[in-house]
Amino acid sequence: MNARVAVAAACAFAGALACRADASARSAAPAGTGYSGIDIVARDGFLEVRSIRPGPLDGGHVVSSSLARGDRIASIDGAPADDAAWRAAHDRAPGATIALGYRRAGEADDAPLRTVEVTLDDPAIWRGSWRTADLAPRAQPAPAATAISNAVVRARGALGPLATARAEGLARHVAAIPESQRDPRTPPLLRDVLASPAHAADIVSATLPTAARWRESPFRAAAELVARASANDPATLAEPQGTFAIGHADAGIWYLDFLLNEARVKFESTVPAGEALAGDLHALAAERLDSLMVRGPRAREAMIALAGIDRFGPAEAARILAHFDVIAAPSPEFLASEAVELPEALAGAVEGTILAASEIPELGWLVVGGAGTNRYDLGRVAAVLDIGGDDRYDWRHDAGMHRLVVDLAGNDLHEGGARLGPAGAVGAVAVIDDRAGNDLYRGGAFTAGASLGLSVLLDRAGDDRYESGAWSLGASTGGAALVIDLDGNDRARSDGMGMGVGGPVGIGAFVDVAGDDVAELGTRPSVYGVAGERAGFGMGFGVGFRLSSAGGVGFFVDEAGDDIRRSGEFSQGCGYFLGLGVLVDGAGDDTVVCDRYGLGSAAHQAAGVAIDRTGRDSYLTRTAAHLGGAWDESVAFFLDLAGDDTYRTGGLSLGGAAQQAIAIMVDAAGDDAYLGGGATLGEPSSNEYHFGTTGLGSLALFVDLAGRDHYPASRRNGSVVPTPDEASPGLGGRDGVFVDEDSANPHEADGATPTP
Repeated sequence: MNARVAVAAACAFAGALACRADASARSAAPAGTGYSGIDIVARDGFLEVRSIRPGPLDGGHVVSSSLARGDRIASIDGAPADDAAWRAAHDRAPGATIALGYRRAGEADDAPLRTVEVTLDDPAIWRGSWRTADLAPRAQPAPAATAISNAVVRARGALGPLATARAEGLARHVAAIPESQRDPRTPPLLRDVLASPAHAADIVSATLPTAARWRESPFRAAAELVARASANDPATLAEPQGTFAIGHADAGIWYLDFLLNEARVKFESTVPAGEALAGDLHALAAERLDSLMVRGPRAREAMIALAGIDRFGPAEAARILAHFDVIAAPSPEFLASEAVELPEALAGAVEGTILAASEIPELGWLVVGGAGTNRYDLGRVAAVLDIGGDDRYDWRHDAGMHRLVVDLAGNDLHEGGARLGPAGAVGAVAVIDDRAGNDLYRGGAFTAGASLGLSVLLDRAGDDRYESGAWSLGASTGGAALVIDLDGNDRARSDGMGMGVGGPVGIGAFVDVAGDDVAELGTRPSVYGVAGERAGFGMGFGVGFRLSSAGGVGFFVDEAGDDIRRSGEFSQGCGYFLGLGVLVDGAGDDTVVCDRYGLGSAAHQAAGVAIDRTGRDSYLTRTAAHLGGAWDESVAFFLDLAGDDTYRTGGLSLGGAAQQAIAIMVDAAGDDAYLGGGATLGEPSSNEYHFGTTGLGSLALFVDLAGRDHYPASRRNGSVVPTPDEASPGLGGRDGVFVDEDSANPHEADGATPTP
């Protein structure tokens, strides 16, 4: 990696002060004029480059393939460069070309000019949703006090008076971040967490169905989760459909038609049939593993796609999910139906015995498969009800194709292509409901992932395997995508951007209700170039595309089992740029490994929440920013409610905050062992990003409520260690508190139980 590329990577992910878009910089593309993506500030005799945004030069804010921050533009179309000439050049219509002569930062004034030509574009394409509209006021009633929130409040009360005043100012600043960012796509749930950081665990827990609810009615539970996560009342969802009796083979066709056609009608009431999809949605997501900005050779297509995803959001997805809340009741007579001849139109598309087939004009072919081995080409078959056998489903469908598979039994293979995998939904609805068997779901991009659509992969039983490419296994932008596994010892693997990812206007969830599972995320090299580490992006990741669009909400929920989770950077309850990431582990002795930014972490105006309810867990987190690690105007919350746990971590962790952020780490019970580097255990770090404009620092809180714990030499059981209450704290104060409450007497404030 050369130096300029390394700087670009550092900008995209670490967000150093020099990499931030300067609000005072003058945009080169006022509304209604040509857009170059170059921000400048006028100096004597030249124009200094402040940033190069995504656009004609494929900028990364610090560098592009030509210009970089600090370069000096000396000529425009051969004439001397000044402010007036710059504005005149950009008054041209999109499509016009301007020639810029420039010198690198630090080059002598008489050095030969370098040149670059820029073809102006339409600014509306590159504007995105960021800073486009004021947010409507949001009613946020004060959450009820719990043992956990009271413990956080008590810890903050250990600050001195000056630090308390700074903390109160920081809380007001963080709560107002959504309003200052002015992105109408900002998730309401994120706004709630930023407004009440002490109640972050309570807020996200209130959105989650119980394990019993998932087992009892998985589609209803999914609808309730998506509705709550998007601030919609689940009580407004349609009532359950009840029981659908399937007494004969033709009734199987009626069942498929009822489920998929009604879902299609609901979807097309928002996105009409035949309407061209807005740009290349794959360019927006699946090809975006090297950056959390919209950039690269297909960035223009991605921005066009980004503009259109509001047409189908989580609220619409929740209504369709509720429609699938139907109890199928196949009769013995149906299961014993005789085979029928395969229609000639399905030759090569279906192999094996079938019980019925019918072509529905709005959908395509619907097929009821027999008890033997079958193969289905879902490029030509819209819906399948298969009663048994070890079947193969070839997901050769394309964008805009609605698909449904209900499989009652058998060890099945769902195979997808590089572009769309099993249950992949781009501009459509795609659902798998597998009732039994040890199944394999394998595909590339958009395996159980959605963009401007709804994807559901429900597996009710069996030891299953999930293998996917990018933007998969419960990853959504513009709609919702969920993987729901109700039972079995499962293995899941994703290249990245997988296992519960909420992108712009999206809710993504990966829910595993029972079983001893193994989940692995991230196959690509570290975005920071760290040897032995990987890029991840998932397992409960809420992600926006920085300075283009706010993110969504991503959930990773594992209710029970002794599990192993390994993930790369930005994962396991992580939020990035106006996104919210949530990880919840209900029970089990788990082994957890992740790279930078994991387990209740956040960066750049975001929030991450991770909760472990019980179990003897081992956490190994590498490099920095974990277990309540917050960076740049964010909130991070990690909570472990019970169990003798081991924490081994790098810096900015265990309640570590930097750059006007709030970090909270709470361990409620158990004999725990803590081993960490710098800025851990209630210690904040540097605050230079926004100190010049806010005068604020960060707030770092660590609380251990019970147990005989092992700490580094600087901490001990039964102690309270606040940072000094300084009158002149430098860069906004280094405000933090370490609290280990009376380990001999577990504390439960106000008689409350330690359940969030």
